Amino acid sequence: MKTKIYPGFASGEIRVPSSKSVVHRLLICACLCNTNLTINDVDINDDILATVSCLRNLKAKINIENNKIEICKGIDIDNILDEVIMDANFSASTLRFLIPLSSKLSKKVIFKGRESLIARPNDIYKSLYEKENKIFDIKNNEICIEGALESHEFVIDGSISSQFISGLLFYLPLVSNDSVIKVTNEFSSKPYVLLTISILKEFGIDINITNNLIYIKGGQSYKASNKEIYAEGDYSQAAYFFCLGAIGGKIYINNLKHDSLQGDKKIITLLEQVNAFVKTTADGYYLEKQNLKLIDNEFDLLDTPDLAPILLVLLSMVSGSSIVKNVRRLKFKESNRILAMKEELEKLDIDIECSLDENEIKLLGKKEIILNKDIEVSSHNDHRIFMALAILGVSIKGTGKLIIDGTECITKSYPKFLDDLHKLNILTEKVND
Repeated sequence: MKTKIYPGFASGEIRVPSSKSVVHRLLICACLCNTNLTINDVDINDDILATVSCLRNLKAKINIENNKIEICKGIDIDNILDEVIMDANFSASTLRFLIPLSSKLSKKVIFKGRESLIARPNDIYKSLYEKENKIFDIKNNEICIEGALESHEFVIDGSISSQFISGLLFYLPLVSNDSVIKVTNEFSSKPYVLLTISILKEFGIDINITNNLIYIKGGQSYKASNKEIYAEGDYSQAAYFFCLGAIGGKIYINNLKHDSLQGDKKIITLLEQVNAFVKTTADGYYLEKQNLKLIDNEFDLLDTPDLAPILLVLLSMVSGSSIVKNVRRLKFKESNRILAMKEELEKLDIDIECSLDENEIKLLGKKEIILNKDIEVSSHNDHRIFMALAILGVSIKGTGKLIIDGTECITKSYPKFLDDLHKLNILTEKVND
């Protein structure tokens, strides 16, 4: 399906959906407790449904009703299954968070998923399992695992994804001995490991981190201090509306914790680098258009790679040359986001190039992007590229409109994204293929 985006001035108030990052973590921890729990204020999307499905296959009993997820029965960690088959769909978080845990709970685990998911890097886990002579086979759209990790000292390359570290952190408190994880090379997306540790501590898990060493006490059990948990709002999704307000709008964004540990809260710092107007409100922020200019033209995404598509859109509409650094991992997302964004922005005559080592993007922004005819661009079946291009479509000038294909991809993380644009007085239209 294709969607035509009509330019306009965004105004109004929206509540951003719950943090996908937080809900994944809450679900796993809640299902490891020996008690009934309810997670409130959850906005359901395909990735969350993938995690729920996999936890159900590990024999957790989970009910979903409106914006509420009830864990009626947790996972019995002493009941080792013979074989379990789990479908992670497109969700890398689901896959990587659950691999170590599931291989403890079942003698044989088969993870299925879309081919693009299974093709994403999983060599870190593969090397850990094979080092212990366990089976970890990757082929077509499946990963087959036989045997649980037993080592208590893990050396992890932190430059690929923090999700491997989080996956170990859910599992290692349940083994009998203490463990340590040593993170080598760059510790990419470290804030998301800190988020994992924070949520684990809420469930009574003893974990300590010092620089690049993480210490996990063994023989622990998950405990819930509250039977009612509330999911916080998502800075990753809010970033699109932060940028929309800065480029052309007056927007109140609600449902955001000011002291959140989400890495993508960095969008506020990035906006400060372009002189955007951001004001803190009681339960969120207020954004208002003002003259954007480059205060600092270097933008580092080492800890926040998911912000890249919307940041590139923002910088396209700020006059001057800018450099976006530490983007190498964008090749391994739902699409190759480096090439995808370059291809689509060049259709709008944006000067953009990538360094030979694929770790920097240079972009020459304009004060205005003017279209005199409709132009079709591709989402590359990637939810973050679709949403970023939609914000660009709202902000262009002239008589032309932006038409984006692959609208259905937003169900992965933000099914109501277009509805929220409508709440801000932005018009969109379905276009027949």
